[in-house]
Amino acid sequence: MGQEGAGVNWLAANQTKTNSPFFFTDCQTYYCRSVAPFQDTPAVKSTFTAELSTDRPNFTVLASGIGSGPNRFVQTNPVASYLFAVLAGTLEKSRTGPRTVVYAEPSMLELSVKNLAHMSDFIDIVSCGEKIARVDRGGAGPVSLEGLCGNRDAGAVLGWGHGES
Repeated sequence: MGQEGAGVNWLAANQTKTNSPFFFTDCQTYYCRSVAPFQDTPAVKSTFTAELSTDRPNFTVLASGIGSGPNRFVQTNPVASYLFAVLAGTLEKSRTGPRTVVYAEPSMLELSVKNLAHMSDFIDIVSCGEKIARVDRGGAGPVSLEGLCGNRDAGAVLGWGHGES
């Protein structure tokens, strides 16, 4: 694949378990420039609304942001362009927690759910940390949370960089 389309990727039907193509973006590093005219720097953040469509009725279309209608996604929190993501394919979903859902090809869903089973706990730990830790934009070091959130026997280290937002 050439540099012009590095952020836009397809898997051919023979590369998937469902034998149907799969589309996804990869906006990490500087590839977001090949998806849309993004300003590619963490210093520039933006909100967006995306309306996406496919001519394949069995495809699930997803994008970073909150679903606000069929194939419509809204991101109201300003984010850096490398966090923009789109995917489309034959996918099923399974809820793994109150705020977490896993999407995968049908034959891979059970394994994917198993591998990501603790994702909801991690989000709970981070949310708890956000409530009890003060973010010092002047360069606070990492905050260690061990068993502080509810009655979980959980531990996490949350780090905030120097001046990162």
